[in-house]
Amino acid sequence: MCNQGINNKMSDDHARSATPPGRRRPRPVTRGYLLALLALTGIASAPVTAQSVFNPYASAEVEHNSNLFALPSYSPQLPPGYDTAVADTLQKYIIGLDSHYQFGRQQLEIGLEGRRLNYNDFSSLDHYESLITAALKWQLAALLDGNLEYRREQRIAPFTERISESLTIEHESTAKAQANLQFTPDWRLEGVLRWRDWESPQPGLADYGLHEHSEGLGLKYTAISNLSFGVVGEYLTGTYHGTDEAPDYNQTTVGLAADYKLGARSSLNATGGYTKREQPGTNQNTSAFTGSLHYKRQLTGKTRVGVQIDRAVNTYITAGNTEVDTGVTLNAQWEATYRIIVSLDVSRVHSTFQAISVLDPTVDGRQDTTRGGGIDIEYKVLSWLSMHAYDRYQKRDSNVVLYTYTGNVAGFEIRGRFGPGVY
Repeated sequence: MCNQGINNKMSDDHARSATPPGRRRPRPVTRGYLLALLALTGIASAPVTAQSVFNPYASAEVEHNSNLFALPSYSPQLPPGYDTAVADTLQKYIIGLDSHYQFGRQQLEIGLEGRRLNYNDFSSLDHYESLITAALKWQLAALLDGNLEYRREQRIAPFTERISESLTIEHESTAKAQANLQFTPDWRLEGVLRWRDWESPQPGLADYGLHEHSEGLGLKYTAISNLSFGVVGEYLTGTYHGTDEAPDYNQTTVGLAADYKLGARSSLNATGGYTKREQPGTNQNTSAFTGSLHYKRQLTGKTRVGVQIDRAVNTYITAGNTEVDTGVTLNAQWEATYRIIVSLDVSRVHSTFQAISVLDPTVDGRQDTTRGGGIDIEYKVLSWLSMHAYDRYQKRDSNVVLYTYTGNVAGFEIRGRFGPGVY
């Protein structure tokens, strides 16, 4: 399964060579985009009194992975010299800052985080990671509102997505701008723009990556209390850079959407429709019925459960390929005491890959089924200090033996959070 989740999965600076022959790399998402969007909303000029809260935090974590490289116990397809199903323990250190600003009806949140990961046995994998996030919720009068979001992360490319035992650092930037207009008491118009730049170097392709841009529009009926429903659509374009081998694509999704809340105890968000991805110049087009159903229920004052069902057309960036993912996740949370929270989840995802991949022929016609489950226990020692223990199991079956694996990840984290509202 790609990219940390089923929707939009695609989870030390990598040395880059000069751009090889191929397409020109598109300009990455920059602060200029966000400043322009901010100006369009007319928010910056609002004369208001601002309130701000800063919460720095730090954590130390130990994690053991029974199958670090997500490899099968045996496969004749493995490259010479590769170890199978090897374990390692890593230490992760994090420092960060969360900040919240309130000015009038507008809310701005900014997050900064730095990470250091050290491996006991495979020290060549030691590296730094970083995360920057920003989110602005804005409102003009009672009829117009929306949000702006930005996220940039530097991280290790997950071994579950590639056959490799080497360190690769990838960078992903995403931005979103949404505006909603309640143009009559009963009808609401929703528009959204999204950008994504994903730098994910591959062997021999130091500048390989993907740029995506999409426009979405929705029309919803809101006259019924706690219920809104309507039609939604999105048009997405994807352009690879750093190679001429991976085909670009255009993707169209149309469907229905509904949001329902039953008091404070239950909520239901559902979409259903049809997605078609076309790759001009090839016969590798993909289409599928897609959608999602997310249900949450507060059973008691201390117990809540949830169900997530998703089906989506996604991009497997490692092979410049398309996949269709269908998954279900069940989760539950129990507040045993005011200090202890226990969370459980189980999941199953079936992935079908496009029949032909130019970058990685081993993916051709591949089908995976990934099952997983986990438990998380959080203990609040003090108002500013918490401990977190977790254990996760994952098993992937595939018709291509090279991509089968079984692994278990267990860890313990201690975290301190400081600032107003903590003590």
